[in-house]
Amino acid sequence: MLAEACASVAAQTLQPAEHLIYVDYKYDGPAALINRMVAATQTPWISILADDDLYDPDHLETLAARSKKADIVLSWSRIEGKEEKKQYRGKFNPDELLKKRDTGMRGCFMFRKSLWERVDGWREDVCLEDWDFLARAHIKSARFAPVYRETWTYRFHDTNCSHIYAAVINKTPLPDKLYHLARHV
Repeated sequence: MLAEACASVAAQTLQPAEHLIYVDYKYDGPAALINRMVAATQTPWISILADDDLYDPDHLETLAARSKKADIVLSWSRIEGKEEKKQYRGKFNPDELLKKRDTGMRGCFMFRKSLWERVDGWREDVCLEDWDFLARAHIKSARFAPVYRETWTYRFHDTNCSHIYAAVINKTPLPDKLYHLARHV
């Protein structure tokens, strides 16, 4: 999956200024890994890709086109590997971030590094760290720019973080492996 994720970055119509790959050898978890990567990058805009997700070829270009007056640009994803009963496809409303944990737009969003600094990065003690970052960004008056089309693929499988969320809701046992091995910035 890591090789496929890297290939999806290499295929971008707008190439990133930097492409960092970190592997979580110490099993610190996604938030700690993201914070280390964001701190290491020199670019004003950041987009994170988990090793088991894929960008569409125009993902970065599409999000960058909406970034001028925004702090965060988000888009819908398609889900591969799991039949969804219904995916949320309404208008994005940042206020919903404070009421529910799925607004249909999480994961591979693009954000300003200055916003990451303003909200003190990713919290390492929470589940659904991407939702938590978005909710805290909204509290800090971040400007959101939604893109109402799918620009990336979330690949659901037995060892990804979605099992944490599902287990909490359904009160089922968690799998042994709870986080991805690599993240891209």
